[in-house]
Amino acid sequence: MDCPGFTGHRSPAIGRRRLEKAAAVLGHGTTTRLLCFALYLMGFSRRDIARVSGYRVAGLKSLVDRIMTGGLVGFADRPRVPPASTGKPSSVQLSNGADGTRRIALPGSATMVIPGHDPLAAKVVSVVLVNSGIIAKNEGAALLGYTPKAFNRLLKKYGTDGSAALIDRRVVRVVSGGPHRRP
Repeated sequence: MDCPGFTGHRSPAIGRRRLEKAAAVLGHGTTTRLLCFALYLMGFSRRDIARVSGYRVAGLKSLVDRIMTGGLVGFADRPRVPPASTGKPSSVQLSNGADGTRRIALPGSATMVIPGHDPLAAKVVSVVLVNSGIIAKNEGAALLGYTPKAFNRLLKKYGTDGSAALIDRRVVRVVSGGPHRRP
């Protein structure tokens, strides 16, 4: 559609009412994304669209990519991932022993002890406990000494490839002074 200049009359009051109605039906965020995409289709630069919409240029690029690959679903609100901890105290107690062991005190009287020399067992146990909803993601990350981002990558790998994905496949080479992992 080519509409150079739109010679007709534009009413800001009517436009405002239409936007309010669309926002009431679709939601403010969806309406904004729809308008941004329409401006993109009409040939406006992402920088100019970002300036008037409040989006960042990178965010607009992601929005356009999401819509072009996923269709109408790309306009929907994408809820932010809530923090791993819900704020309520966990019924599971995590601790690291002086000997390198990891202890997980479960509700009741059960305690799991993971040897410090077996990092694969620690990964499997922490991932299974998080996926079962027994512990929160931040607790699983703490159990391994991982950052939340690194632990989320581990969960994703486990979800796609199973427990085999948890094995550290980096090559260990022996150099004078002890073993070193190759980067």
